[in-house]
Amino acid sequence: ASPHTASSPPGDGKEGAGKEREWEPERKEQGRRVVLGDAVELGANTTVDRGSWRDTVIGRGTKIDNQVQVGHNVTIGSGCLICAQTGIAGSCSLGDRVLIGGQVGIAQHLTIGNSARIAAKSGVVRHVPENASVGG
Repeated sequence: ASPHTASSPPGDGKEGAGKEREWEPERKEQGRRVVLGDAVELGANTTVDRGSWRDTVIGRGTKIDNQVQVGHNVTIGSGCLICAQTGIAGSCSLGDRVLIGGQVGIAQHLTIGNSARIAAKSGVVRHVPENASVGG
């Protein structure tokens, strides 16, 4: 199998073991931009993906710690603080002054309201209203 072909290892007990599957993942062009506001800080090994249907935007004065993943089409407001090892999935919108503890995972297409606070090691799977404190 080539590096971009999905296949099952021989002898795994599945029908068609060792044969290539009928499908392959398709690559979607990420042709938009990453826009960083004034005084934005990005820590070491932080990744910000370009947008596919809108720009990925990080607002003025936002500080992002080390090893953070910002997905495609994400918008982050001004004055946010995002701690290390956080993952923000694609197409999320974060308001201004959002505080996110370390090792947080945020599922795709969610809105996090202004001044919301998310505790460390949380998994966020629902929208968070402004001024809310969430964890878990």
